[in-house]
Amino acid sequence: MTSIHEINKLLINARKLTGNNNTANEDSVKTRYNREFSYYQKESSYENALLVSEKLEFLINKNSSLIITETGNAFMGLLKGNLEPTKEQKIFLGDMLMKSDNLSTEFKNVFSNFRIDYSEQDPVWRFDKASGKISDNFTDLFEGLEIFKKDSENIYVPPEKNSLVSFIKNKPKSGKIDFEQSNKIKSEVGRKGELATIEYETKRLPEELAIRIEPAFLFDDYRGYDINSYNDKDSKANEYDRKIEVKSTIDSKPHFFWSDGEIKKSMELGDQYFIYMWTDILSSKRKLNKIIKNPYEEIICKNKEKLKSIVSFYIESSIINSINDPT
Repeated sequence: MTSIHEINKLLINARKLTGNNNTANEDSVKTRYNREFSYYQKESSYENALLVSEKLEFLINKNSSLIITETGNAFMGLLKGNLEPTKEQKIFLGDMLMKSDNLSTEFKNVFSNFRIDYSEQDPVWRFDKASGKISDNFTDLFEGLEIFKKDSENIYVPPEKNSLVSFIKNKPKSGKIDFEQSNKIKSEVGRKGELATIEYETKRLPEELAIRIEPAFLFDDYRGYDINSYNDKDSKANEYDRKIEVKSTIDSKPHFFWSDGEIKKSMELGDQYFIYMWTDILSSKRKLNKIIKNPYEEIICKNKEKLKSIVSFYIESSIINSINDPT
């Protein structure tokens, strides 16, 4: 079984042996990996770590060489000086789990051996011992993401992760679809946030403006925001003066990735650009956690030294919570 720590170990060893083309000799990486001491009690084999890293599309194994992908480099960029998995890496993998067919398929394979345990006051999903010993390569990875936990009996799903597990378990494969169509397909998390925002705006605005709210996410995925709306009753009906980018998470703590295109659009629109941040979007605790007016000013200008840049910026809860609500 392979932990996030072991994935980090493999990627770092591969990077130490790469040149400018992100390619390393596989035998050299394997030798270096196997001779490094790990303080983790359960250390995975090199073969298991490589298999998981390939499934995650962090590495490509080709012609006796290992090639570190752009995604692999982005994941390594979230480390902080040692191999200990960071909070940002876990969020990165959680985001992949929601979107990647490879990772969600592996989750379904592991979860197929879980059954609902009704013996406790609150029923929980538990690994079914009758199905055999659990030894899947991805079990430790999902435990590291806190989707699985262990007690004196066996592995189980903590109740706060039930909505996530249900979503992944029932998530269909994206299949082979054309690029234009794929851009119109949103995850349940994103779409729930967008619909919740439209509902919120409809209640906030007078009827003559509410009926004109435009769900831009249905027409254009490259606009840099999701919804055209209005500031208040004094807004002109023929002129949208509030552009809303919706961010949503299944977690209770707010966080999101902010793409380069969205950042540029925020910089361009200034006070007309808003971010609506929803938490617990798939549960009954759904909450509009924060409305951020002019996020380029509030996030980039005021917090640039705290931001973690990958392909986009990772905006953590401490930054979101420090921003004052718009007046």
